[in-house]
Amino acid sequence: PGPTSYETPTVAVFCVERTDDGVRFVGAQESELATVRCKLDNEIKLAVINPDAKLRYAAFVGIADDNSVYWYGPSPAAAGAKEVPTTTELTPVGESIRLGVNHKPGTVRVMGVFSEEPMDFERLKGWARELGPSAWSTAPNGVIVRQTFEVEP
Repeated sequence: PGPTSYETPTVAVFCVERTDDGVRFVGAQESELATVRCKLDNEIKLAVINPDAKLRYAAFVGIADDNSVYWYGPSPAAAGAKEVPTTTELTPVGESIRLGVNHKPGTVRVMGVFSEEPMDFERLKGWARELGPSAWSTAPNGVIVRQTFEVEP
């Protein structure tokens, strides 16, 4: 049999702005030219649309201009595989990510690796190391979707 085809999921990035009035989520719809721009002292929140019930797990990685890798989940701090719901509505996933911890100003490409099989941090890291940059073109038993955002000083 040939490769399985999947209903394509979506990854969205939201900038989390904390103000005296509360928390504001700024996504592509609220952003100029649909590019989410977050200040280094902000956080980001990821959300997904996942119409394919076969894709039960996802991993999220950010890749900076200099090819630095940011592990959004699973990560060294939360190494377990991430289950994602089947949904046609934008649904938040994982924890908010503080950009000031390890990001630098520039463009970040977010890779959402959706898979039929659980992928914990060690498996994800090993897969990425083994395949190098080509890891982000095809997912094992799944599909990869991309999104970008800008980190501003």
